[in-house]
Formats: sequence, structure tokens, C-alpha cells
Amino acid sequence: MSVFKEFEEGLKYLITVNPRNSSKNKLIKDWFRDNFNATGRISVVNEAKQAYNRAQEQLSKKDAEHVIFFITDPAAFNPIINKCEELVYDSLKTILFLNYRYDGRDIEFGEALLQVLSEDKKLISFYRENIPAIEIQNIKIDSTISVAEKENKYVTSLEETDEFLNLVRDLHKDGYSGVIFSGPPGTGKSWYARNIALTLSPYVYFVQFHPGYQYEDFIEAYRPNESGGFKLEKKTLLNACEVAKDQTNDLVIIVIDELSRTDAVRVFGEALTYIESDKRGLDFTLASGRITSIPDNVFFICTMNPWDKGVDDLDYALERRFAKIDFLPDINQFRNFIDVPELSERQKQKLERFFYLTSRNPNPMCRIGHCYFKDLNSIDQLKRLWTHQLEFHFKKVLQYDDKEFSKISKSWEDIFSAEGDA
Repeated sequence: MSVFKEFEEGLKYLITVNPRNSSKNKLIKDWFRDNFNATGRISVVNEAKQAYNRAQEQLSKKDAEHVIFFITDPAAFNPIINKCEELVYDSLKTILFLNYRYDGRDIEFGEALLQVLSEDKKLISFYRENIPAIEIQNIKIDSTISVAEKENKYVTSLEETDEFLNLVRDLHKDGYSGVIFSGPPGTGKSWYARNIALTLSPYVYFVQFHPGYQYEDFIEAYRPNESGGFKLEKKTLLNACEVAKDQTNDLVIIVIDELSRTDAVRVFGEALTYIESDKRGLDFTLASGRITSIPDNVFFICTMNPWDKGVDDLDYALERRFAKIDFLPDINQFRNFIDVPELSERQKQKLERFFYLTSRNPNPMCRIGHCYFKDLNSIDQLKRLWTHQLEFHFKKVLQYDDKEFSKISKSWEDIFSAEGDA
């Protein structure tokens, strides 16, 4: 049996066998092992809402060199590509996103994107020869999350007149080393950080800070090698600097989500001083003894919640280096998002009143962003938003203020009361 025929048979078995069959991926795993001496994983994605879980299932174990997502719903392409960006790891070599149609006998391949993180010429040649519509995209990767040379078809295009896009451009021209998008949850900080970065540069690295994130994840670290010793590996910042030195006519952007969720001063280490605009290009020595520098064309776009515990320390460390842009709950964006035909005009007014009450609340932890209300198109969805998300949030932040929680709850309930639509 030919290599392609084995591949096709493995795919057919995967999509026809009982989904609960624990060995449904075995033929494809064996195919990777026998033909390419590699480890592989595969998952079927039947609809866009499965994208998050499928990416998590296949990439979180970090045990495969090659991963395939077999996609029936074209609408799942963007969500699963976006989620995979957050989960890539050192040993991962390729991810294939492959749309298909199956008539019960033959498989027809449709749109396909192959992301190449580490060269595997034999497998890439196979994909190229057997999947006609394949697009190959080389990704510059570090141990965290990195994306380079993204095609616009996989990102949301921003209008050239966009207020935040042009503000970031102006602040970069003003000499700031980066910007911090600061605001409550649900105000679009992460969305704008991602899409502004990908609009401004073909070279973008994404990382997310968290309590366990440290210097060894961001700057450099010693890792075990095959001979039983250790090798010094560059991480996100040094990889970005290396690209920036080669691509002097382009910005290289590092997007840091949740900047205040860890000790940023510790994570940046010696580099904290040298991200300042007047110290770019100056050589400095890292703890390992490596001599490096940060080029002028490295720029940071960060997000943070101003009420996180680590914000005070962060402000002192970065206030001279980064500009800040406030992202606040926006009533106009809220109105744009709300498209619930079942709501009467009176109910819409009461929903706006609820949003105004929370977004201007004296307790800053009560301020929720307009994005919570994005893509809601039925009263049932609105009610689930409260029951499964907002109510939990307000109970937590108002656990010692029963009066304020009662006020917010009553404002929400009033939207759906008998007189709410009168």
C-alpha cells in the first residue's frame, strides 16, 4: 500500500469509527511512525465551537512532533489556528489544518494550511504533493508562543483609521518602548493587542504571563541535551531580538498578555534597563555570561487589568518605558453588540441601565466590559450570561457588600420582569 493510501485509509477510519473508540487515532499514529519515524496526533473538528477543546486535547500533552486537525466546518479554521498559537511547544514540528468532504467512499481535500515550526522535508514534501490547495506557512517559534509572517486571511483586519491602531503608531514614533493596554475584563484589550501587532508587523511573538512564568521562560534557560549535559537556549525576548537584527526595516513585536500576573521585573531581569529607548543597541551581559543587546525595532504591546495584585510594583518598573492606553467599558460598543430581536425597547433601555450601573460602579472590580455582550442574539443567551458568568463574578467581588450585590442583581432581574417590557 502506498504512503498516500495508508494516509487516506487512516483518515477514513478516523471519521467513520465510533467517536468513543479509544483506538480511532491508531492508524494515523502508526502512519507517522512507520513512514516518517515521528510521533503524530490527529483530531476531527466538526464545528467552530469545538476548536478550543480540540486544540487543548491535541497540544497540551506535548507528546507529538506533528499534529493534524481534520476540519469539516470552514468556520473552525480561524478559532483553532488562534488557539493553537497559545499551545505550541519546543518539539512540535508541524501543524496541518485540513478541510475535507467525505461522500462515504472518497475523501476530497479542501482548504489546507500547514504551519512549519521545524523543518521536516520528507513530510512536508508528502503534504505538498498530495494536498493540492495547501498553503505552507513558516512559523518562528520559541518555547512559549510565537507567530511570524502571518497571512492577513487568518487575522482580523483593522481599518487604517482605527483609533487605537493609530494611537499605538503615534506612541511608537514618540519613542516609547511599548504600550500597555489597561482596563477591566471584557474591554477588548487582548483582541486589540493581537490584531494591532499583526497589522503593524509580519514578525510577532505572543506570550502570556502567569504566576509560574519566569526569567527562564522569557530570556534564556539551560535545558538537558541528548548527551546528558545541558545547553543554553534562547527564549522569547532573545529570539525576537535575533529576528529584529536581521529584519531591520520591520518592527518585531512582542505581545505580552496579562503583564501584571507575575513579577515582571524578575522576568525581564537585566533586560529591563535595556528596553528603554535610549539604551537600545547597547551591549549588556546576562546571568549566563552571554552578551546581547535589544535593537531599536523591538516593540512591546502588553495587556493588564489595573486591579491585579502585581500592578503597583509593575507601575514603578515600567512607567518610564511604556505608555499606557485605557480600555474602558464603552456604551457605544455595547449598543453595537446587542442584537436581541426579542427585547422590547423598554428592555433594551433597562439593559443599558444595568451596563451603565456596573461600568461606572464605585467598586472598580464591578466594572465589566462591553465584550461580555458580544454575539448575544437571544434572551436565553442573556439569561445564561448572568447565571453562568456574571452572577459568579459579582458574588465574588462583592462578597462583603450584600447591599451592592442586591442592587446589581435587582437591576438585572428588572430587565426580564413582567413590567420590564411594558
